[in-house]
Amino acid sequence: MSIKEILNDILQNLSSTIDNVEFSLYFPNRKFSAPLKEKYNATIGVKSKSINTTVFYIELLSPVDKEGVDVLSKAVEISSMLLDMNISALQSCDVGNIEYIPSQRSFKITITFTAESKLGDNAYIMIADNEYSCIIINEKSLYTACDIKVYGQSKPIDTVLSTYEYVLTVKVNNSLELPQKGFEIKRGKYKYLNCFTQSVEISRSSSEYKIISKERVLI
Repeated sequence: MSIKEILNDILQNLSSTIDNVEFSLYFPNRKFSAPLKEKYNATIGVKSKSINTTVFYIELLSPVDKEGVDVLSKAVEISSMLLDMNISALQSCDVGNIEYIPSQRSFKITITFTAESKLGDNAYIMIADNEYSCIIINEKSLYTACDIKVYGQSKPIDTVLSTYEYVLTVKVNNSLELPQKGFEIKRGKYKYLNCFTQSVEISRSSSEYKIISKERVLI
């Protein structure tokens, strides 16, 4: 799928599922009314591209009656919907800091969405003292850490605690049954701690588990 096709898919998907936001693709000469009075405005573009990785961004501007925490909530909603699109094997969303734009009387937040085409690593599930090989079908991660700032102040007026969520879809042989919680997953240079099983789909020869971890560390 080309970058243009992905951008159009993102635009159509978000426009049809996210309420109270006007989405558009990036145009450098586009001007918005100041302030925005009814809907949020979200501009979608490409930040960078390499052979296996494409980084998209969404710049979200708030209407005049919204607070910083409202913008953060809307950004997380958009990020969750992006991750549900399954554009690539590896997907991650970073929700950036919130800032106030005096000229537009608006809060702004930038979402960075990274899509990679290959996992490329062997993975292992660690249960107690035992280690089992597995196949990771896809990986999604959402990172949120926002300082809500206003013009003319050096310190944020409100700080939202950082949150992480890593969602792995793992395929294992039916001879292995994963516990509900209390196991770890190792992939490449990372280890996912305190994993728990959210759901499982069982077929004739294998099972696919949706696993969530709140903490990832370097090995």
